[in-house]
Amino acid sequence: MKRFIILFFFCVAGLGAFAQQTLHSSYFMKRMPHRHKLNPALMNDYGYISIPGLGNVSIGIQSDISLKDFLYPTADGRLMTFMHPDVSIAEFEKTIKNSNGLEMNLDYSILSFGFYAFKGYNTFDLSLRSSMGLYLPGDLFRFMKSGMDDENGSKYHLENLRVKSNNYVELALGHARKVTDRLQAGAKLKVLLGVGYADARMHSMDIELSDEQWLIRANGEAYMALEGTTLETKADGEISNIDNDFAISSPSGWGLGIDLGATYRLLDNLTLSAALVDLGFVSWKNVLKGETRNDEYVFDGFDNLNVDNDDAIDDELDKISDEFESWAHFYEAEAPSHRSSALQTTLNIGGEYSILNDKISFGVLSSTRFSMPRVWTELMGTVNFRPVNAFHATLSGSVGNFGAKWGLVLNVCPRSLNFFAGIDLMAGKFTPQMVPINNVNMNLNFGFSVAMGGPAKWEHKAKKAERRGVTTTTSVKR
Repeated sequence: MKRFIILFFFCVAGLGAFAQQTLHSSYFMKRMPHRHKLNPALMNDYGYISIPGLGNVSIGIQSDISLKDFLYPTADGRLMTFMHPDVSIAEFEKTIKNSNGLEMNLDYSILSFGFYAFKGYNTFDLSLRSSMGLYLPGDLFRFMKSGMDDENGSKYHLENLRVKSNNYVELALGHARKVTDRLQAGAKLKVLLGVGYADARMHSMDIELSDEQWLIRANGEAYMALEGTTLETKADGEISNIDNDFAISSPSGWGLGIDLGATYRLLDNLTLSAALVDLGFVSWKNVLKGETRNDEYVFDGFDNLNVDNDDAIDDELDKISDEFESWAHFYEAEAPSHRSSALQTTLNIGGEYSILNDKISFGVLSSTRFSMPRVWTELMGTVNFRPVNAFHATLSGSVGNFGAKWGLVLNVCPRSLNFFAGIDLMAGKFTPQMVPINNVNMNLNFGFSVAMGGPAKWEHKAKKAERRGVTTTTSVKR
């Protein structure tokens, strides 16, 4: 468990050189097939069916951790970690934050389609959703770097060290329709099948350092739910290993979720919108639990952690994680029969103003994701280009509590095919080893779909029905 926390932090940070839900930059793209994931009231002007497995692939990394705070260049251009003696304590103290968070999200659409029927626009989506988060207090790194900085002894009190992961399959059914000429409303019902869940939290960790010995007292607990998983323990109940045969024969849990949204055309060229998405939970079964006993453990300190060779940094990180093995001992404990985890509920509020007969528009989107223990916020501005029906593009810039980033989305959308690709990226410098220096903050999204016919055909059917004396309502305008 401890090894996973440290390696997750350093290794995922490095992934920024190669890598949430659907891109927020696509919120105002009127032919983006999967923007109903951001607001269920948003309707395309045609139906679609995604290419299975390639319809919508979305990967996101958000972090307020700067790798430049932990990896330092040497005079000859190599890298050394903050633990190297050539990095002064004063220099390190200037950069480290009190709270350090890193989150990863995956939304992988297995099959998705949308069509006009039942007096509105309907969507079906089967996808794999995954979210992981790592949260580390700054005092953890201050202790690692400074150690006993007072000859009379030093004390550290660490709180809220946490790593969590939520993984499930989502089956979503959505419906949107025009309520009035200006108001559209939409809703989506989601059935969730749990794949795996983990939540390890260190509520507090007290560290007392003296000339005689270093003592650590940890108070924490960990939960896990994954079908086919068992705990291996020592004679005293301490967890020594987590074993899984990877033979998942049934879901590890189930849950429900809903999306709610609306758009309102305040003026002919000004539209306001709002949505609450991923409001729900997953209830996990066959839960495993480990907890500390708040006992004191003697710690010998971090030894020989001063490697400055690029090729040996991995070995140094292994040494750090090995030292953490003795920090906290988890023992198997009686677990509840079920444990629930909330989804990452997100509130989106937007406004769009169009000019030149809707060929160009300007959008503003505020997004707030309520995910414990960190609330994620972002304010984004976009310029949307729609020169012809077959090609749309969006440029965006955003600021939030995970930093600033810019974005670009391209959508090639003739009637027969729809291909989109986009990226939100925090601009910054890279080391010669292609490691991002600033915060890791990136979202990547792409997909392929085939058009299935739009509201024009649907409206034609409605008019024919009216001529036969059947009352119906019209669809959204192009």
